[in-house]
Amino acid sequence: MSTSVGQDTPPQGEGWTDLDLIPLATVKELFQALAKALRAHRLYDENNPVYIRFLNSLREAMLAVWADTESIQIQVHEHRLLFMGEEVYKSEERTDSLSFMFWKDGIREIILERGLEDAELPLWLAALQRSRNLTAEGDDLLTILWEADLSHFRYGYVDLLAEGVMTPEAGDTSHVDLSSVLEGELGAELAPPGSEEAGDQPQPSVSPEDFNPTLYSLGPAEMEYLRSELERERQRDLRADVLAALFDRLEEPRFPERQLEILHVLRSLLPNLLSRGALVGVGQILQELEWVASEQGILEPEAAAVATSVIDEMSRESSLVELVQALRDGSIAPDAPALAHFLQFLRPAALPVLLRLARGSGEALRPVLREGVHGIARRHPQAISGLLGHKDGVLVAEGVLLIGRLGITKAIPAVGKLMSHSDPRVRLACLEVMVRLKASTLYSHIENALRDRDRGVRIAGAKAARMLRYQPAVGWLEAAVEGRDIRQADLSEKMAIFEAFGFLAQTGTEDILDRFLNGRGFLGRKEDEELRACAALALGYIRSERSRTILDQARDDASPMVRNAVRKALKPPAQTEGAES
Repeated sequence: MSTSVGQDTPPQGEGWTDLDLIPLATVKELFQALAKALRAHRLYDENNPVYIRFLNSLREAMLAVWADTESIQIQVHEHRLLFMGEEVYKSEERTDSLSFMFWKDGIREIILERGLEDAELPLWLAALQRSRNLTAEGDDLLTILWEADLSHFRYGYVDLLAEGVMTPEAGDTSHVDLSSVLEGELGAELAPPGSEEAGDQPQPSVSPEDFNPTLYSLGPAEMEYLRSELERERQRDLRADVLAALFDRLEEPRFPERQLEILHVLRSLLPNLLSRGALVGVGQILQELEWVASEQGILEPEAAAVATSVIDEMSRESSLVELVQALRDGSIAPDAPALAHFLQFLRPAALPVLLRLARGSGEALRPVLREGVHGIARRHPQAISGLLGHKDGVLVAEGVLLIGRLGITKAIPAVGKLMSHSDPRVRLACLEVMVRLKASTLYSHIENALRDRDRGVRIAGAKAARMLRYQPAVGWLEAAVEGRDIRQADLSEKMAIFEAFGFLAQTGTEDILDRFLNGRGFLGRKEDEELRACAALALGYIRSERSRTILDQARDDASPMVRNAVRKALKPPAQTEGAES
């Protein structure tokens, strides 16, 4: 409950009981207990035994006062609390001062009544503690107490803005001596201690303490907020904000002339942004231009033609060559996500250019460019069809590989037609796509690959037969193992054919492989050590008792190559499969 203290408020001492009825020490103990309870409320949880002990001490101090009276009325001053004109609490420090806590928000008297020590006591402490944690823009203590709506705690307050201030009448103030007015307000406090006139001066309504700068200075939280906002503003990407503003104006069809002007600005910005390595901004511009050019009703035909021409210029071979050269030289940082986002908005004609540039780039730049190529291919799948019909075998092979990497199963028939392409790189790419996509409609081409005139294609065909478990190839592989041509092949081809044969043929072929590993010729000579080592590896895939017995016979062979192959073949299946994968 609250009352406003004004000029008509009766004197605070009127109607009070004699001091002899209420011991002053009892009231002092109450406010000492209140200060300790507030500190405990700030430091401990409500269920903490220490807090509960201080709360009970405050309740006992109140009960001691209620033994002599039903309520007490306290005058609030800045640094002290008065009961019947006598000081019961004093603190010069404002941080934890009870009197200053009430006084700073305009409360000039408080009345504590019997019953406050019961259910309302924790609510009262919580309200007082909450007022100490308020920010500058938060509620004051008056608002908090009004919301608490306590029945046994009342207070009187004044309007801080109107306290002691008389509204002046209108008049000429140009010749008023403000220094004399200030001296009149502060005269009592500025007078010497022994001055006889000091007692005759009225109590000033304004004092220097009322303008304590600590009341209006920024706290640590406010300072930290300002620092964070300043740092956020310093790190803000102004380029992105400017582009966003231009895009907003560009999307307004009511001003076609302004749209044309913005398009020319964006055209001039692109080379500048590229030279600075701002790939994110370039990607945003191309994305916006593509969108406004494709949407109906935004751009006039002339403006749409300008937007389209800007994208065409960025897709030209000369522009891409300069870009890749800058990436190689380090003038532009090869940021993979930003570069891929930018490249995906180029025209399909940029696809073969980027593929050639990627093949000629280093290991660091090549995957970045290929990611951009994948972005264009995803957005323009028809561009891959153009690559498959290109006269350059390298680009045809890259187009086939794109089909595998992007998982375009609809293009598998086109891959099958390229299995007989004159360029071995294309045939190799087709085998890789066959394995990657597990395209069963292409498996029939494996046998052709095994007989291919190119060594690399033959090796890839043998590996594809093993990885795809293509059983129809077993007959050809057995013929190749026992044929004469295998002896003229290099080690890589021998290994691919023998491993595919052992993996697919399984049991029943141990005798053939045993003749290579442990058999001797007419003159008692063993086979070439490469063939013997390949036979040992093939036996390792069979995993039968017979195959293990054959391998054990060659465990201590004189040839290091054969011994290593036998050791590898005898390893547990998990280790062998892990090495193969």
